[in-house]
Amino acid sequence: MVLWSAKKFFSAYTLEHKGTGAFYDNVQLIAGFQHVEESRHDRQFRDNFRNNRQEKVRVYSLNADFEKEAVKHEFRYGLEGIYNTVHSSAFKLDIASGVMAPLDTRYPNGGSAMQAAAGYITHAYEATPQLIFHDGLRYSQVTLQASFLDKTFFPFPYDQVKQNNGALNGNLGLTILPGVAAGRPCLQWFPGPQRRRFK
Repeated sequence: MVLWSAKKFFSAYTLEHKGTGAFYDNVQLIAGFQHVEESRHDRQFRDNFRNNRQEKVRVYSLNADFEKEAVKHEFRYGLEGIYNTVHSSAFKLDIASGVMAPLDTRYPNGGSAMQAAAGYITHAYEATPQLIFHDGLRYSQVTLQASFLDKTFFPFPYDQVKQNNGALNGNLGLTILPGVAAGRPCLQWFPGPQRRRFK
């Protein structure tokens, strides 16, 4: 038999500003927080010991997105940051005597944390009403740390692990709108995420 329970809390605050600034026409800032607690309890048939595992997760996030139009050019750029922590605990409980015993955790029992930061910029150029070019760049950096306090169940030769990875991605695209000049409905193909058309 397996029992599962969860407590979840989510919150976010959004700030938007529209204007004609030197570097942006529109800006949106989003700050978010999540707190999640999950527990799993299972016991085999005719077994007095019940397994209890619990995880606590906290996630902090911040996003900033900007838009700027200049004649036939449209720019979008922004930053993103995420900080995530996980605490995992576990124990066995004898439901007959109340005696507790160690149990392996689902995640590193010393706690783990992940940080992610990214920046991006996209650009669209309306060469003609029927032809729009798209290009963009995004750089992401992700780090991870995890600690092992009790290695009874997993005797790793180390007490801590770390990762640090970065990636640069780019895209090029072309949108052709053959029916615009004639005023007829036309099929549009967007090689990347769909963007709004120029006015």
